[in-house]
Amino acid sequence: MSLQLGKTKIKEVYFGSIKIAQMYLGSTRVFEAVDPYNPLNLPPNTVRVRTNDGNPPIKDEDKASYESATLVSGTTDTYDVYKSGSALWALLWGSTNVVEVIAANTTGIVSMAYMFKDCSSLTTIPLFDTSKVKYLSSMFYGCRSLVSVPLFDTSNVTDMDYMFTFCESLKDIPLFDTSKVTNMEASFLSCSNITAVPLLNTSNVTFMKRAFAGCNKVQSGALALYKQASTQATPPSEHDYAFRTCGQDTTTGAAELAQIPDDWK
Repeated sequence: MSLQLGKTKIKEVYFGSIKIAQMYLGSTRVFEAVDPYNPLNLPPNTVRVRTNDGNPPIKDEDKASYESATLVSGTTDTYDVYKSGSALWALLWGSTNVVEVIAANTTGIVSMAYMFKDCSSLTTIPLFDTSKVKYLSSMFYGCRSLVSVPLFDTSNVTDMDYMFTFCESLKDIPLFDTSKVTNMEASFLSCSNITAVPLLNTSNVTFMKRAFAGCNKVQSGALALYKQASTQATPPSEHDYAFRTCGQDTTTGAAELAQIPDDWK
């Protein structure tokens, strides 16, 4: 609905990050609210992707678990991928022709484990609803072309083991909420281009083996995370190789690595 009698804009009204109204002298223009998690208004359990060859996402019967892939009208390379239920487990596992996730409606999903595993051509991922998700194990494992990820809501996640293993192009790791995470094993193993280790909450982490092993270009953060994890009320019981070679290729990273005990690296 729009009502505009004046031309001098005096105020904009927002709901979160979405502009829902502009106020003018003598009038107000109201915009329809848009869900920031689902800006394209996709149906439930649907992920819109683009492929590099125009074909549907590659589906190996032993890997990718999606039930349908529908070509989006007016496009030649964009598909709406669907899977029923409350888990998108292995949705696009091994779909090496997927280069972009455009949008998704993932409201209510509790598991995204293996969702994009081995999508080696995937470069772009948007923010989508992860507020109910508990399991992110191997979600982006082997996404070697993925450059960045948004700050997902991980407030209910318990398992993020192998989540970003072999994400060799990833530059930065957001400061995810890991307050409920118990399993962080190999979460960032061989993320060889990240330059900093974020101070993630490890208060409930039991498994931290190889968490940042092979992150050779790290310049800072490893020592602070080690100090936090090793001195918390209940330190991770399994932390072998948590920081193996982490930072060894940089001056400051190597200096931090030298201060971490051998049983952590």
